[in-house]
Amino acid sequence: MIKLNILIIFSILFLNSCQIELAKSLFNSSNSSNALFFSPDSVGGFGTLTGNLQVGFSSRTIYPTDPVSLTGFGSPLRRLIPPNLVNIGNGPSYCKPYLNIDKQPRVKTLLFKGQNNNSDAYYLIIDLDIVAIPIDLNLKLLTLLNKYFPNKNFSHANVQFIATHTHSGPAGLAENPFWAIAVCDRFNSSIYNIVTDQIIKSVTESINNLNNIQSIDLGESIISSYNFSRFPGMPVDQNSLYLNFKDINSNSMGCFQIFSGHPTWYGAEDLTFSADFAGYIETSLQSKIGANTCIFFNATVGNATVVAPPDKNIFINNFTNVVLSSAVNQSAPTSLSYGTIFITLPGFQINYSGCGIDLGWIPQNFFESVVSLKSSDITNNITKISWFSYGGIYFFMFPGEPLYDTKMALKDLLAQNFPNIGKFYVLSTANDYVGYLMTSGNYSTQNMGTCSTMHGPNAASTILNGFINGLHQSGL
Repeated sequence: MIKLNILIIFSILFLNSCQIELAKSLFNSSNSSNALFFSPDSVGGFGTLTGNLQVGFSSRTIYPTDPVSLTGFGSPLRRLIPPNLVNIGNGPSYCKPYLNIDKQPRVKTLLFKGQNNNSDAYYLIIDLDIVAIPIDLNLKLLTLLNKYFPNKNFSHANVQFIATHTHSGPAGLAENPFWAIAVCDRFNSSIYNIVTDQIIKSVTESINNLNNIQSIDLGESIISSYNFSRFPGMPVDQNSLYLNFKDINSNSMGCFQIFSGHPTWYGAEDLTFSADFAGYIETSLQSKIGANTCIFFNATVGNATVVAPPDKNIFINNFTNVVLSSAVNQSAPTSLSYGTIFITLPGFQINYSGCGIDLGWIPQNFFESVVSLKSSDITNNITKISWFSYGGIYFFMFPGEPLYDTKMALKDLLAQNFPNIGKFYVLSTANDYVGYLMTSGNYSTQNMGTCSTMHGPNAASTILNGFINGLHQSGL
């Protein structure tokens, strides 16, 4: 059992990692130019692209100019105690900078163009090799896109941000101090500016690369022996989807691959700057199909981890051979539909049972009351859920790490409410991060994942019902 002294140690680490600056408020949620949270009046929306549907892909590599710490592990193995106050990552750092590079993290963009109400309309996905998308990053990036592309009508409805969930990508992109303790490190303006510059360049290139979709290669398969479940007794999601977009000359314009698994080939003790599994699979697919850009989307990642192989290249080569063997060429769909809504989650709370925390003689409700005083300063309760459909397949974007059981619960809800939705895939760690998403039955199991829940046992069911309500609102 975890005793009270563990809570004290956690609190010390939190204060050590928080970006405490006398010049500004610790929790600057009231700063409208740099809000940390989605506001109660956040607006989503629905739309459909039809007509001459086009797609444009692009990717840009992230090249830090200063030492940068790595995101994803809050482990003491990555922390500097005491912090280094001498120009690490353009300022003081609480975490160790990377020492090696393998499969450099990238920014990847996928842009669709079509017609909506007889006008040009767009749907944009930005995929980043980082651990997740904090809200303040989402909000700032959307503001930036509208600054550089004022005529594209980018909004929460038609722009989505997704993370591959690598634990070895660049840290320092968010300003929320709670994020600093969770994934390692305080805001780093240097790496933020580099990443945002690459995003703008990648979107510009995707616009320039727009071309008609003549056909697609679609591959769906069950791929076993490449990932495993971290929850005893719970199945791991082995579903794979591969989609390759081709032009009139049958050349690949770009592809994406969906699979479930924590990309943690480089553990907390290994200070390697890397896209990890995602980078390997993208490179392999690009070399095999002749595409300039392939994108990896993580699926039901909450309880899934990718097997650590003795030889990464052989492992990935075998994996992509299986992926491509199932691909069938077919006519390209002529429309894409999408939707976004905002929902309110249950309040922030510590999962005492899942963490195995024993408070001894101190009442649990005492700590709950103390935490509740500042919970709105570190994680608000409004989150964004989004989806799009293409060729009869629905893609649901989860703001966290769903477990396999949560995907099955969504499958049951869809069967009850929308039996016409035959195929769907989960894209995780998108637009926001609200922790691990599990059924209430999983909640009390002592596990790292259950301990990392943030909004109680009903967060997943609230999100699942939000998807169902949103689909009803869209008129499906």
